[in-house]
Amino acid sequence: MFAVLEGEGTIVAGESEHPAPAGTFVRYGSEVRRTIRNDSEATVL
Repeated sequence: MFAVLEGEGTIVAGESEHPAPAGTFVRYGSEVRRTIRNDSEATVL
């Protein structure tokens, strides 16, 4: 589960990438490889 409270990140799930601005809430099943990446200078919470 990812919840972006502040800043803007990128959700990387499998081979897909999705923008994740503040207010984004995402849940993937345990079989999906996932992470969140910060491509900005700001802090992502």
